[in-house]
Amino acid sequence: MRRYCAGNREGSGVKRAQGSEVYSLSRFDTVEARGMTESWDFGRKNMLPVWPEFAVRQFFLAGNFFSHTCPSITAFELPLDGDLLIEHNDRITLVKPGSFCILPAGEDNTLRTGPSGSCRKLSVGICGQLIAPFLAALGFSGGRCRFDLTEPERAYRLVEAMFPLLRRKDPADVAELSGLAIRFLTELRMQQPHCREPLIADAIRIFEFNLGNPIALGTVAAELNLSELKLIRLFKLHLGVTPKAYLIALRMRRAESLLAGSVRPVNEIALSCGYGSARCFSREFRKKHGISPLEFRRRSLTNPVRSDLLNDDE
Repeated sequence: MRRYCAGNREGSGVKRAQGSEVYSLSRFDTVEARGMTESWDFGRKNMLPVWPEFAVRQFFLAGNFFSHTCPSITAFELPLDGDLLIEHNDRITLVKPGSFCILPAGEDNTLRTGPSGSCRKLSVGICGQLIAPFLAALGFSGGRCRFDLTEPERAYRLVEAMFPLLRRKDPADVAELSGLAIRFLTELRMQQPHCREPLIADAIRIFEFNLGNPIALGTVAAELNLSELKLIRLFKLHLGVTPKAYLIALRMRRAESLLAGSVRPVNEIALSCGYGSARCFSREFRKKHGISPLEFRRRSLTNPVRSDLLNDDE
């Protein structure tokens, strides 16, 4: 099982408790456990392309923290009150009410209370082979993880609608649950400013259609009647990353999905993600995740659900 570390800061020391995370995700009492989780693994077991594996209501007290190592599900954190500090990819991001954070599968993260000293939040975990390309198509790829919402209540209502359906676990609700996940993702995208530079959208589409092929940046720039330098400047200005970094992120997310959701050999996955050899692919994958593709697959198979309930301190 994946390891976690949860604890509470007291004075100058840090009290920690370590162990194997529990994935049964039964319902918790809101007051005593400071949170409630509803989950259902139907979509994962039946290979549905997009599925809301869990929904969480949770309250973080001052100093509480929760760490995840190589989570197998993409999580969305939406603070309702207070604020949340998220450590992810060697960055610290402050997330406040009216904004949300995306924590991709396979990337370590730590959640703790922010300057306000507490945080009440909603979380939803979405899995499936199409989650990575779907996020990329919506523009949620690249270096950013925090985004603002113009009408946060609309997103909150969609998450709240998942709770009773996940609790009921009725196969008759499967289509509605999958639809809620897609509506939730689309709602997040519709509340983002539209990219002012259509050339970036065109470049991203070229990347997406060529994920399985080696492609030179000069070729993409020429297709758009731009110089390489101009294309790089546009990506940095609007997305905060270079075109190369954006393309690598797309390829890595496709690789994560294939490793976790198929039994295809690593060399085949490498070729389908645009790498000429398994060695080059494995080197790039290890650089991003700190583990080999095979180790990522092994952890994904043994850690099917990401729990995000903070244990009570003893």
